[in-house]
Amino acid sequence: MALINCSECGKEFSNNAPACPNCGQPTSFNYINKDKSKPDESSGNIKDDKKEKEVSNDKANIDEKSNESTDEKSYGGIVVIVVVILLALFFFGNSHMQINKAIELVDNYPITQAGYAPKYDTLGEEARGMAKSDINIERIYGWEAERVAGKTYFVAFAFDYDIIKGNGYVIYCYEVNLNGGMVRKITGNHSLEEKYEEMGYISSE
Repeated sequence: MALINCSECGKEFSNNAPACPNCGQPTSFNYINKDKSKPDESSGNIKDDKKEKEVSNDKANIDEKSNESTDEKSYGGIVVIVVVILLALFFFGNSHMQINKAIELVDNYPITQAGYAPKYDTLGEEARGMAKSDINIERIYGWEAERVAGKTYFVAFAFDYDIIKGNGYVIYCYEVNLNGGMVRKITGNHSLEEKYEEMGYISSE
């Protein structure tokens, strides 16, 4: 035998009794009301578990998206770095090629003199020949070039009467335009000498 509380008056009575002795509420009603008033713990647990799983799944999705975003940023950063390096190599390589092209153009530029055959066939041969024939020259540096503007380059054949380049040296210098393949000798050309003196490429001292 067990005691139950009457759902009507609240008094305790035996569960074997057909009705509450105090108010007459049938025992079967007490069981029904008791079942209705008792919370379904298993249902609550299922709902709680479902909510926890949903929260866990949401967190996992957020973490996954965050990782994907981080990976995308890292990948994007790497791509930018690679592009910058490739562009730098391209421009450096292209600049170096243009300088070599300007030097080659001067070195192989033919010498033409009206009325008689020149001693040298090209400007390069002339510069090297004159430098080697001067017994006072201590060191020959060779060709140097620098871009002035656009496709115009300052090209010089450098040599020195001592072994210290830092205190100044002598050059045969030329202006080269790669577009037209034109070469003009600066040395001895008054207007060109003034132009390149003003820009600091040569000195009259």
